[in-house]
Amino acid sequence: MDNTKAKDPNLTPKKFFDAPPTEWMVKGVIPRGCVTVLAGDPGEGKTALALQLSGCMMQPAIFLGQSTKPGRVLWVQQDCSDTQMRDVIELQRSRYSTLVNLEGHSVDFSPRITRRVEWLGKASKGYDLLVVDSLLGISAGSINDSEAMTNCVHTLKRIASKNNLAVLLLHHLRKPGDGDFNTSEDRSAGSFAIKAACDTFFSLYQSGHYTELKPSTRKFRGRRDFYKLVLKLDKATYSFRLIRKVPID
Repeated sequence: MDNTKAKDPNLTPKKFFDAPPTEWMVKGVIPRGCVTVLAGDPGEGKTALALQLSGCMMQPAIFLGQSTKPGRVLWVQQDCSDTQMRDVIELQRSRYSTLVNLEGHSVDFSPRITRRVEWLGKASKGYDLLVVDSLLGISAGSINDSEAMTNCVHTLKRIASKNNLAVLLLHHLRKPGDGDFNTSEDRSAGSFAIKAACDTFFSLYQSGHYTELKPSTRKFRGRRDFYKLVLKLDKATYSFRLIRKVPID
């Protein structure tokens, strides 16, 4: 028996510490090669915030006080028409002129179409940020189907890793019920499966006259300072400005 044959590289263990450090598309907020979920109620500004992020990366510019790495953005949207997207971009273009070059797809991801999520793997090659608006548009099953939600997010994670890009997945919060807090990240529809599968999780919600963006501290393993961002929406440009940062224990 020839014992000199090369070992199967898939069976050869590697040192975890030899892995490259996290590369941030937005410092401390959006990591490359990962899936970040932005959850919020309808009308809270998820699309506006994601467009603002896209504009900052395309220029590049500072995003809510954090530096961004320049890159190409692909937007896949299901929650509004192309005309509505154009109108929103028109509002923000005074601050982020490069948004007029934002590329995207308005694909029908109905349940009759198979391999809808895998299609994104081919479509997103060569991009640095993939924005999916929203999870309901690409999931293969009901939002309460834990297996379908887990498979969907894990497929997006494989796409992020294989194509070396960041995925921003917009997701709706459900209406508060008995025992819920209005600002709780646990109001995320299908919350357990989605939060367990994604890499980072942010909640966007209204708080008085302001909007707050809060990260889930339980979803990031490693040394990092966490802040809740207090934001103010400028209705003229449909974009947010940072009011203050609040440390989170």
